[in-house]
Amino acid sequence: MDVFHFLTFTTIVLATGGLAGLTAGMFGVGGSVVIIPILDVLFRAYGIHAEASFHMAVGTALMTIIPTSLASIRAHTKRGNVDMVLLKNWGLAVIIGAALGSIIGNVMPGQILRLIFGVFIFCVAMTMSLPQRASRASDQPPRNLIQKLTGFLIGFISSLVGVGGGSMTVPVLTIWRMPIHRAIGTASAVGLLIALPSAIVYLLSQPSPAVSADFGISTIGSVPGCFGNVNVLCFVVLAISSIVTAPMGAKLTNRLPAQKLRMIFAAYMGIIALKMIIGNFSS
Repeated sequence: MDVFHFLTFTTIVLATGGLAGLTAGMFGVGGSVVIIPILDVLFRAYGIHAEASFHMAVGTALMTIIPTSLASIRAHTKRGNVDMVLLKNWGLAVIIGAALGSIIGNVMPGQILRLIFGVFIFCVAMTMSLPQRASRASDQPPRNLIQKLTGFLIGFISSLVGVGGGSMTVPVLTIWRMPIHRAIGTASAVGLLIALPSAIVYLLSQPSPAVSADFGISTIGSVPGCFGNVNVLCFVVLAISSIVTAPMGAKLTNRLPAQKLRMIFAAYMGIIALKMIIGNFSS
């Protein structure tokens, strides 16, 4: 990769990280719905085989969720929008589900993983577009086994498709009548519980044989800085830019009406989903 292409590559990743941080702060989704589709296209454009580019995009996105979630959690905690009791009840189940989901997703064919990602995001968009029932202070998610199972499924499915958990956590908590702003803040923290074990799995994974037979930091195609199924260069650039913009998104969340916020969330996710599904069948 020459200097021009390196600067172009880095600039695109920097802009992607800025948009991802803004999205994470606003919607609690960790920014993966922005990062994964763009990195998938970018990696393929720079020489990574289509069968492996999506895995690399997912692994890098999951790694990036860690600093982005920390920035979002800090901003939402200051506004009292993180439910610590719920996190304590869900914690272990989310972590176990995330570890299992990332192991399975890491070995799944890239084309199937793209399709699952697109369908998943589309379902989330449809769920969020439904009218929200009025919230009540007494409403709480179901406890005990149902709550543990919910946390496990959120961790498993989210890590499988490479998202931070907000895509499922926000709809689930709003269905249980948690106010949208508190659901988004709590989802940011759930994203951290998902990203930590999932990123470790992708970091320690052997790169696809279709890409490279070497394990360790190397150049795959024309993309430098690959380690396992994570691109370290992209992670650093994404982390820096997303950390800057995540608090901005959190502030914007509290300035928007709840119903308008849900509609923005649904429309955004729907567009991303349709592009992924159509692109998967046309490739």
